[in-house]
Amino acid sequence: MKSTGSRMVSRTSERGFTLMEVMFAGFVLSIGVLGLLSLVTVGQGLSRESWETTVAKTAVVNKLEEIKEFAETDFYEVRTSFDGVAGRFDVEELNPLEGDEDPRNGRIHVREAVPGDPNLLDVEVLVRWSGVGGRRDVTYRTRLSPFR
Repeated sequence: MKSTGSRMVSRTSERGFTLMEVMFAGFVLSIGVLGLLSLVTVGQGLSRESWETTVAKTAVVNKLEEIKEFAETDFYEVRTSFDGVAGRFDVEELNPLEGDEDPRNGRIHVREAVPGDPNLLDVEVLVRWSGVGGRRDVTYRTRLSPFR
């Protein structure tokens, strides 16, 4: 007990936290903040990965539309105009793969769907890039015919 003038006050009536309680609370709070920071970092990586995939899909769809428009006017020239080296294109927003002989990350392959039948073509448009999560690719396939 503590004496304050003529009155005695009990020490147990004093309010507050001990140093150990404050240190433990600070430790728990810091663990929570570190957990939130790691979630933000993971979220940013996933956001970047999603953006890259959207850019790649948009490039593939645009290229397919270009091929379809071309096929409406000159179907039998689609293969020579878009297959192989002529079918390489670049998606500037995406990083090309390391060690690739051609830094353009878009590829188009056109083949006859049925060998010997030039009236049905398999068209594949592919984009490969070096992304946040490593090597990534998006591929779309369709068939083209001069008949409607």
